[in-house]
Amino acid sequence: MALREFLLFNDLPKEVQQIDRVIYQFGKYYSEEHLNTGIDVDTCYILAYALIMLQTDRFNPNNKHKMTRWEFVDNLLSTLKETEGSVDTVNEMTGLIVREVLGYFYDNIVHSRFAKILPIQCGQALEALEDTTCTVAFPYPSSLALTSGGGTSSSSSIKSSSQVSLTSPLLRRGSFPWSPPSIDVYEYITQRKLNDLRLGTIFHCTNPFLGTNLDTSTSDDNISARRDSDSITVSDDIILPSLDYVKEQIDCSHDGIDYELLHKFVDAVNGSHCSVVLKVPKARGAFLDLPGVQHIAYQEQPLSESGKEYYLVRVIKLGMMSRQESKLRYAVKSWKRYFCLLTPVGMFFFKSLNFFRMVYLDKDQDRKTLILEKSSSGSTTSTLLESSEPSLTIFEGASATRTDKNVVLDRLANDPTSKNVSESPLRNFTFYIYTRNSRNVYMVDNQFELKSWINSINYLSAFATIELPIQKMKIFEPVTESIENDATAGDAFTEVTCAKTISIDSRLSRLCSSIESSSGTLVKYLQTVNHLELLTPLEPKTRDELISSSKILNVKLEWLWYELSRDNELYWLLKAMKEKEREGSGVGNVDGNEESQNEKTGHDGEQVQEEVVPEAEAVAGPDQNSQDESST
Repeated sequence: MALREFLLFNDLPKEVQQIDRVIYQFGKYYSEEHLNTGIDVDTCYILAYALIMLQTDRFNPNNKHKMTRWEFVDNLLSTLKETEGSVDTVNEMTGLIVREVLGYFYDNIVHSRFAKILPIQCGQALEALEDTTCTVAFPYPSSLALTSGGGTSSSSSIKSSSQVSLTSPLLRRGSFPWSPPSIDVYEYITQRKLNDLRLGTIFHCTNPFLGTNLDTSTSDDNISARRDSDSITVSDDIILPSLDYVKEQIDCSHDGIDYELLHKFVDAVNGSHCSVVLKVPKARGAFLDLPGVQHIAYQEQPLSESGKEYYLVRVIKLGMMSRQESKLRYAVKSWKRYFCLLTPVGMFFFKSLNFFRMVYLDKDQDRKTLILEKSSSGSTTSTLLESSEPSLTIFEGASATRTDKNVVLDRLANDPTSKNVSESPLRNFTFYIYTRNSRNVYMVDNQFELKSWINSINYLSAFATIELPIQKMKIFEPVTESIENDATAGDAFTEVTCAKTISIDSRLSRLCSSIESSSGTLVKYLQTVNHLELLTPLEPKTRDELISSSKILNVKLEWLWYELSRDNELYWLLKAMKEKEREGSGVGNVDGNEESQNEKTGHDGEQVQEEVVPEAEAVAGPDQNSQDESST
């Protein structure tokens, strides 16, 4: 459209060298005015020259062999590939969009040829160009300007845009009599309404992830305004994609490190004591024997004839959680409640808490251990119709976070019938759990459970596969003498945990490489978004193709923001753990480190308050509802 407006008021010279210099200066000015698209001067020059050649090829009556859309795209793409740094065709997504954008150029030229105003209209054009309020309309190009040898024009041949729009040869009609007239591009140019022709897609140009932030004071109107501001527009705030911009956005989602929880988490996963342990008979523990797990045998054989073999799994976090699910054949989604266990092997969702019974072992006088076993008693209905195995399993490597959508979901989940959701009191909180190929919404009962679940899932994702020494749990060590009323005497135990396959240094190196690669890809995607925001397709088919590609690109953008936010969070967790190992004397020395102190402060310099909670609640963390159901 910029080239079309330029040729509307300017005549190209006759000589080829002069045309070349004019087009080069046009490309230079356009590149300087649109730095956010990442298009350099050479690329603008090649595109502008190709469009002028296409105009000549398409509308020259002496040319009998017109260039096809495929030939134009293929030839122009080959030329752009030879120009270093012009377009990125290595990435599959950007390469696909580049081909569609080149096809868009072809369709727009074929739809409406270039036109120019007559000399008698120059006064009106100059007045419109000098108008800073953009309220004076440009003169509509006369039909005489489109015909060769149009001759002199008179004042009677100059019509207003409203008069010309009904009878102008610029306005093409459909192939069928009942088809509506197609778009008259010069009607939009003269009336300065080109924004009405843009795609209008809202892109994820800012990081939508909030970490564990609640932001409950934000109203629905403010959230909508924030989403609208995320889209890149030409006239409003223009975002210049760069690595610094991406880093700034990613750092905003980092909540800081809870060193108290980190210390207790590492002790629960690798130490000699764990507050909660899942004990499953080996014959019924097939759901624990997964690929990529490690078995740690406490005894080779049962110590007595009546002894049995059991699998042991450390439970990092347990509690009740709701999952949003859609019913079969229905589009309506509902919340289904599960009893959840977070372990180093994975996250298990059980339909009922009645499948388990809880037994406290107090071999260690200082700390007790809660053993979860399969309940021997239960109703006949639950035994026949329900399975004691988990209904859903999320393997290790998952990540949990909140997005700006969760602020709205929180209010809808608490009072779905209220017309004004901003007035609903908040009780439940939602968050997302991302796996390798999926994303689902979950809901917990209070703010403490929300932060506890998100931190526990992310900490487990960071340290599950790290090569750290694992100590056997003391309460399951073999005994030589029979102890009366001891539930573990004479049994053989095998601990199931995630295989330790990578060191902290190697994981940090991989995370740095992943962050660097994803940041570069994200910058290219944001530049592509800025380019798509400028497009004004005239053909309905071209518009539909570009909108479809924009939606796919938007999904890619959201996933890239997630990967960067996740990798950044894991990087700081592993770095804190490495500093802890380097100091070699617990959490206190880590807190004394200058860099660690910076991590404990917010991004605005405010001190982050840490909650000191009992170990059983911070690590195992059964919520109040799970305790009530257990007692029931």
